[in-house]
Amino acid sequence: MFRRLVCQRAALLLPLAGLCACDGRTKGPDPAANESGNTSTAVVLPPSIRKTTSYRCKDKSIVSIDFLDDDRTINLRDNGGISQFRAAKPGGPYNSGPNGTGGTTVVVKGDDISIEQVGKEPRQCKS
Repeated sequence: MFRRLVCQRAALLLPLAGLCACDGRTKGPDPAANESGNTSTAVVLPPSIRKTTSYRCKDKSIVSIDFLDDDRTINLRDNGGISQFRAAKPGGPYNSGPNGTGGTTVVVKGDDISIEQVGKEPRQCKS
């Protein structure tokens, strides 16, 4: 019994003894430092989802919109795909494309939305 207890404690202490041998210093340059010194840059996180709303359109299709916290971005889920739209000012209208200059526009008015695509009839949807 005593021998078993000693072996268990030795097994627990052996890894700690190995860590004590380390002096905490690394060899070579500090990977976090750069040429201008040890400056840190703030990480900007993308906006989070504030709410998600589902809409039924007149053509019997269903779309879902994620409204993001920045009040300028929405994610539209439609027919198994997802597209991101941005507005020039908070509240819309929301346009597709990298800078909000694409050919599709989403207009949100209360519980109603209108999805307008170039060359197509606008889709009217209600939540």
